[in-house]
Amino acid sequence: MRRASVDPREPRPAPAKVSPVLETVTLVLELAREPMRAREIHAAAEQLSGALLRWSSVKGTLAAYAEGYDHRFDRVSRGVYQIAKSRASTG
Repeated sequence: MRRASVDPREPRPAPAKVSPVLETVTLVLELAREPMRAREIHAAAEQLSGALLRWSSVKGTLAAYAEGYDHRFDRVSRGVYQIAKSRASTG
């Protein structure tokens, strides 16, 4: 506490932009309209975004949104995903 009162730290600025991985992966699967392997999704997302995307970010996004409240993807089999049926019919 004493050190903090003598030399207070400035708050760090918020990141400028949220990672576009979720939106890009969603768009890739919407455009595909058929199941894709995770590696294919990763390659297509990089091509669509024009930037390198971390494999772990794409893989984590697929896993996180394949279940739960904001369910966007269906896991068809190991490493294979498609847009969730409920999203495909509304989009």
